[in-house]
Amino acid sequence: MNFKISAGTIARTACLLLALLNQVLCAFGKSPLPIESETLNQLVTSSITVVAPLTEKYLEREGMVQYCPQCKQFRFPIFNTAVSMEVLSPDKTQVLLIQQYGKRRNILVAGYVNRGEAAEKTVAREVKEEVGLDVCDIHFNTSQFFEPSNTLMLNFSCVATTQDLSHMTDEVDKAKWFSFADAREAIAPNSLAQKFLLTFLEKHLVNQKC
Repeated sequence: MNFKISAGTIARTACLLLALLNQVLCAFGKSPLPIESETLNQLVTSSITVVAPLTEKYLEREGMVQYCPQCKQFRFPIFNTAVSMEVLSPDKTQVLLIQQYGKRRNILVAGYVNRGEAAEKTVAREVKEEVGLDVCDIHFNTSQFFEPSNTLMLNFSCVATTQDLSHMTDEVDKAKWFSFADAREAIAPNSLAQKFLLTFLEKHLVNQKC
């Protein structure tokens, strides 16, 4: 006799185990795991699709979408979202480049968007967390999907209220202000950071001519 366990049953069981684990953590004064049942259900059903091959099925107003015959649900792409920033000096003549994780290559400040968080809020939060700067005048620049980490990268420019880097955290090994011309030469070659920076500088030059 073959027994079939639905994705919903697996998700509900996992939720129950997670709830029990969170009760134990709370009993010992620890923070509970911040995951919701809907998120867990999505993770479980997504993992099942690895075993059950997906097909394509027409969905009104969406066109052909991947579909799981086993759980009878449409499967939309799941990916991470992150931001990176051209952090400008208060007079908008310099840009901040950083080095991280022991690598001697200059990149932009960046970080992942939290669930429920607007990208602009992430920009301000990540700059504050990494280099201790408050920023304003946040503007979208461009975007690109980064396949190695399955992440949609959203690039913004923002203006720091000061150039004081004395409150930089240990998330960053080194941070330095560069003129736009020097930043072109200093940014890590053939990187996504370089592409974002050059796109921003091209737009900046166009705006200056207008």
